[in-house]
Amino acid sequence: MTFRSRRTRISGSPNRTHPDIARDTKLINEIRSRLEEFGEYDVVHSYLMALIPALAEIGQRTDAATVVTLNAYQGVCAKNDLLYRNAEHCESKSLLKCIDCIGRTGFRDNEHGYLYETGGQLLSLRLVRSADECFDRIDAFRAPSEHVRANYTQFGYDRDKIHVIPHPVDEEFLIDPQRGFTEPYKLLYVGYLVERKGVRKLIPILDSVRDSDFEFELTVVGTGGLESTLRAQAEDRGLRNQVTFAGFVPNGELPAVYAAHDCFVYPGIWEEPLARVYLESLATGTPIVTSEYGTVSEIIGGGGVTTDGSVDDFRRKILDLVRADRFTEVSRRGRQKATEYDLATIIEDLIDVYAEVRSQNTGVGVYASTS
Repeated sequence: MTFRSRRTRISGSPNRTHPDIARDTKLINEIRSRLEEFGEYDVVHSYLMALIPALAEIGQRTDAATVVTLNAYQGVCAKNDLLYRNAEHCESKSLLKCIDCIGRTGFRDNEHGYLYETGGQLLSLRLVRSADECFDRIDAFRAPSEHVRANYTQFGYDRDKIHVIPHPVDEEFLIDPQRGFTEPYKLLYVGYLVERKGVRKLIPILDSVRDSDFEFELTVVGTGGLESTLRAQAEDRGLRNQVTFAGFVPNGELPAVYAAHDCFVYPGIWEEPLARVYLESLATGTPIVTSEYGTVSEIIGGGGVTTDGSVDDFRRKILDLVRADRFTEVSRRGRQKATEYDLATIIEDLIDVYAEVRSQNTGVGVYASTS
């Protein structure tokens, strides 16, 4: 079976009040108004979980097969992180439980403010409940990791419909390391500075290795509501000269940033679906030290080590790498692991899914992508 793709433009321009929710709602309404047009395709694949209700209608009222990528947890969680009260992994939900969680744990450090964030999540809850009523009418799902499939299965999704296909590695990151893995050892964080990323631990981690026999520095790449908190931590602990806040760095400049550092540190507190920062670190040969969750050990392979998430264990694992002089070995294994995320292989796996959901068709298949 041969597939060719065609993009269909649908609007969904956000407004100033909760732009993501407004966009998703508008996209759903527009898709519903153009169902006959989507019926011209053999497969319709959405990369937005909020569109599950719209794709369910496409599948119900046309002959098109439907696929949805589960990029995170918006299909089952209004906060999109499955963190109950920002403290523990959620394994069940009800309307009252979700409202309680949103009300008690809105990200007060969000740059838009607590009320804005909480209001947006309450609006998102309506989309989640709509998905609950129709997700079983979607023909297939793509999950970027095995633990995403396990989490959605926990909430009633058919495991057999969920195909684990990771994100591809960006070829721009396939460059040689530019560090000699020598002192001062340069630690790196890349990502949003928000609660679920565990960034409050970054400065304490740096502080914890300061009293060792080695010198360390930390670069923080990214912006977010907790940036001022991190800056205050660095000031209070006398680490201002050992921490660089790089702010936003364009994607094209990131490969060189990774390659110039000795270790990527990720203290996340949620089950990240498949953090692209892992793929970027693997590709550049930057050893990873990360919180253990889900199937992250399988994702990074020999390209890093996992911790129990505590500052003490981050200290232990970082110093173990230094004392055993393992950075070069882990860097090599990481670059080898990155080959498993080759774009061509992932495209082949996606085409296999399209062929499966349209197994009754013959000849040329056409799919539409909504993103």
